[in-house]
Amino acid sequence: MTILVVEDDKLMGELLERMLEPLGVKVILVKELSLGFIEMTRVPPPDLIILDLGLPDSQSPDTVNRIPEIQKLNPNAPIIVLTGNTEEKIEQAARALKVDEYIIKPHMNRQADTYQALWKVIHARMAKGQTMNEAVTAVYDRLNTLVNEKAK
Repeated sequence: MTILVVEDDKLMGELLERMLEPLGVKVILVKELSLGFIEMTRVPPPDLIILDLGLPDSQSPDTVNRIPEIQKLNPNAPIIVLTGNTEEKIEQAARALKVDEYIIKPHMNRQADTYQALWKVIHARMAKGQTMNEAVTAVYDRLNTLVNEKAK
């Protein structure tokens, strides 16, 4: 499986790579939408696209407006929007275009603390003998459980 990550935040990009690669996923990380479009035209195309909306070469409204182009280039690839933009109209516009998921990143000044906390838990599990894959999977499963409990 190949996942294209269009993300300009270095920490978020590294976190996604470190979480996905041990699972056997090939991660292609680019920091600009224009580079993402180049990767989308490669053969074979990515199986999944994780898309930040606020990028150096495209801000949120413009990136949302380009989602149909992405869908046309990669009609079988789910699109997950992963953004720091909390504007409801941007989220509604992206969802109206049928993105598969819309996830808001942690607030910027808490973002580094969030990454650090996740890695601390993963490394603690690895120190207790778990592989990277086992540790990441356990943390992911726990986060998933917490999110599902909160949604109820």
